[in-house]
Amino acid sequence: MNRRDFLKFLLTTPIAATMDLEKLLWVPKPIIVVPAMPRALTMNQILEAELNRITPRIMRLFERDNMFYGTISKWTEVEK
Repeated sequence: MNRRDFLKFLLTTPIAATMDLEKLLWVPKPIIVVPAMPRALTMNQILEAELNRITPRIMRLFERDNMFYGTISKWTEVEK
């Protein structure tokens, strides 16, 4: 049932006979505007922030190992 049929059904009642069908269908009604919700952080943004925070600490932890393996790789290149 569409709006026009529903309003015609209402017009069969004595009270609704005083209503103007076309006016009810075509007069614009006020529009309720719901403001946009603030955007929440996504999981990717949270992970990116954590990686940016932790990466320098990890690099400092393995700095000595990186130097060691870098030295070993230079030795193996010289031997070849």
